Amino acid sequence: DRVTTPPPCAPSWFSCADGGCIEKSKVCDFTPHCPNGEDKANCSSECDFEDSSCGWYELTPGDGFDWIRGSSENVPPDYYDHPPLPDHTTNNTKGHFMFILKNSSSLYPNAVLRGPWFLQSSSGCTMTFWHYNSGISVGAADVYLRFKGVQNKTVIWTTLYNQGRRWNQVTVQLGRITQPFQISLAKISLGVFDGISAFDDVSFKNCSMPPAVTVCPKYTHFHCVHTKACVERLQLCDLVDDCGDGSDEEGC
Repeated sequence: DRVTTPPPCAPSWFSCADGGCIEKSKVCDFTPHCPNGEDKANCSSECDFEDSSCGWYELTPGDGFDWIRGSSENVPPDYYDHPPLPDHTTNNTKGHFMFILKNSSSLYPNAVLRGPWFLQSSSGCTMTFWHYNSGISVGAADVYLRFKGVQNKTVIWTTLYNQGRRWNQVTVQLGRITQPFQISLAKISLGVFDGISAFDDVSFKNCSMPPAVTVCPKYTHFHCVHTKACVERLQLCDLVDDCGDGSDEEGC
């Protein structure tokens, strides 16, 4: 029998490995729509950096002050007299993380680690990561939110100076974001940088929009008009678009 190749998807659609097609507006929205999750391949909601960088990248590679993926073996042995840094995921020196490698004497080096683009997030969305910032003159770090096509950025977390020789957990409430966004981690050093700054185990929780359903519990939930999702009646008229179509905020 002759094997038939499924017809290609339209240009405005995304092709799944099984031949199925999904709207590009659903790619990277924290909800896998392809059977094998290919639509999330370049925008994973969880990354421990063991196998890859999961779409996180250095904005200006090769300028002598860069975020790179590696293990403690990649950190020079005499790197500012710091003991070998254990990976947060595996708690040993073989595991992988992102860290800043400086090999330039530039006065104003700037290392910016950017994550993948996500289309939107739900009202309960949080981002958690582990950050290591140790050294006498290790400097500050900012995590900020970028929107596609917008120059301004919103700082959502900052750390100043030495945080000790340990991994520190950070959780940031992102909430409902209705447009494509990207997370960046910027490290700024004013000429002197003697320490280790690292980033590991980033995850986004409760960020997918509620799925479409046929019927909602009648008295406790509201059936969204266009997305057909269910949201609790307590979420009606709370100034947040929980449905994804704004219908829970209409008539308020």
